[in-house]
Amino acid sequence: MSGNLQPILQQATALHQAGRLAEAQSLYRQILASNPNHPDALHLLGVLAHQTGQPVPAETLIRRALTLQPQAAAYHNSLGHVLRALNRPADAEAAYRTALRLQPNTPDFHHHIGLAQKDQGRTADAETAFRHAIRLRRDFVPARIDLANLLIETGRAQEAEACLRAALRTAPDNSIALNALGLALTALDKHHDALAEFDKALRLAPNYANAAANRAACLASLEHFEAAADAYQFALTLMPEAPDLQMGLARAYLQLERGEAAEQVLRRLLAQQPDDPLVLHKLGRALAFQRRTQEALALFQQVCHLDRNNAESWHDMGMALRDLARWPESLEPYTKAVQLNPDNAEMNASLGYALLANGDFAAGWPHFEWRVKRPGNARLAEPRWDGAATEKTVLVYAEQGTGDTIQFCRFVTLAAQRARIVLACPPPLKRLLRTLSGPAQLVDAEPLPPYDLQCPVMSLPAVLGISPDHFSDAVPYLRAAPAKVAAWRDRLADLPGRRAGLVWAGNPKFPADRRRSIEFAVLAPLLATPNISFVSLQVGASPGDKMFDAAPWLEDFSDTAALIEVLDVVISVDTAVAHLAGALARPVWLLNRADTDWRWLLERADSPWYPTMRQFRQPTPGDWPPVVAAVSTELMGSGDLSPAGSRGGAPGLLLP
Repeated sequence: MSGNLQPILQQATALHQAGRLAEAQSLYRQILASNPNHPDALHLLGVLAHQTGQPVPAETLIRRALTLQPQAAAYHNSLGHVLRALNRPADAEAAYRTALRLQPNTPDFHHHIGLAQKDQGRTADAETAFRHAIRLRRDFVPARIDLANLLIETGRAQEAEACLRAALRTAPDNSIALNALGLALTALDKHHDALAEFDKALRLAPNYANAAANRAACLASLEHFEAAADAYQFALTLMPEAPDLQMGLARAYLQLERGEAAEQVLRRLLAQQPDDPLVLHKLGRALAFQRRTQEALALFQQVCHLDRNNAESWHDMGMALRDLARWPESLEPYTKAVQLNPDNAEMNASLGYALLANGDFAAGWPHFEWRVKRPGNARLAEPRWDGAATEKTVLVYAEQGTGDTIQFCRFVTLAAQRARIVLACPPPLKRLLRTLSGPAQLVDAEPLPPYDLQCPVMSLPAVLGISPDHFSDAVPYLRAAPAKVAAWRDRLADLPGRRAGLVWAGNPKFPADRRRSIEFAVLAPLLATPNISFVSLQVGASPGDKMFDAAPWLEDFSDTAALIEVLDVVISVDTAVAHLAGALARPVWLLNRADTDWRWLLERADSPWYPTMRQFRQPTPGDWPPVVAAVSTELMGSGDLSPAGSRGGAPGLLLP
């Protein structure tokens, strides 16, 4: 080398190492202008080109350097890096092996060979190479990180955790190792521990994009969706166009039921990825949250056209049809979803609800049973009772809402003819259910008494083989306490005219509550009905001065039952009070949403469950004023308020 070029090369190398690439590039070119065959300048200019995302000129420069110094191991190693960037992993491996042959037992070269082998899908060979590199250099942190990532990818997260903890003993402030440890812990379902590692990595490297992305995903796994949304937003400041981050943010918004925010993110993502089935599907869900159901349905149909094997989209198409009060049409997409994903509890349950709503109980009950396998539903380890006569004790337990328990507890009477029944119920129902015939024991708290078999209360009609023709045979099957009835009669003695109990809203935590509940202001025409005294059975609401507020005296459902006994009619949206009035065989008018719950069937003004029930249905989803007007008109009429004109059948459940 010419003496006058050596200082320039040293200066260029120092600038290169300092990250001042433009200045370094200028000096490398200055050297080559004086000596076009300067091997080190050619090599380093090629490395710089590779670092700035120019792999093709980088390969040309490094190969020129190799023609001048074919025995330079470092040149072959750099060529391997460029060939990996050009997605030529086999050629890269050959270059690394040449470097290793020229300079045996170099840990870095073994490490790089492993990376090229991993690129080719040769994970076993890559693992061997990484381990060889680590044996040569015990404190080789990058090799340990890459080995750990390979172990995570091959389902050996526990080994990966040990490997990374060894790396962190050498380099406790290595943010890349901390991030990788977070991934290993995530794979081991140790999400809280993983979050701590991602946090450490970001404290050390605040703009570490991968750690920011992984932290957001970890928060989503922990169901901390508000924090996850914030974390995804931060990660997107580091990687604005990353599709996975945009989708993660959209999913977090969907979990938060922030449909409009999710829609904005998904429409930006759709501009990047037009006709992407996943993006279209999530956009459909975002629209569904905004109750733009017709638009959502169109998107689900589009996704199913693009990908006929997308079970979730078939299922969501069925859900949209249901929400549009098109239950019969929902059967086909639900069936398709179950065919594609036969072990999915949610999809089977949805098909079951649709079959039941359409009156096909024989086909519906088996799919209905999948509801207990859905996340959040009670699951007991003891064997399920199949309805056969037995000397054993069977635990029948409430599994969903109080209304469901009131509706289905009638079948306990028949079950008690076949087994000794322990009935477990929510505390607000215990005093009421003491009037139910059949249970040997009634419990409302842990610990449960001993039992041999178990059955959810809503499974009783299926296991007992009861047909819909006999659902109402037991009505009335619950009773009000006479002393409480007398107290209510005295309390309401001064109310003029007929007395109508009113419930206009359900539990706001129930997913469909926004569709079944009525804004109080919408009831104004009903409350103006002459010669009717309205009694509010709505707990937790302020009905104002237009009706008698019974809530202060309603401690549990036994109190509500006694009140219902002295009312002429109960007018209720789909809540437990409607079931209670039906179970007591008192006149009950159900204000039913257009998309309806499965149990009320389709296009019926009566109910097979309760002979004293009348149904007033919305003409279209969300349209309550016509329902309120119809009920007001009926109240102004005369005659019996119940469709059957009686108090229902005799006590006791008849065998089918």
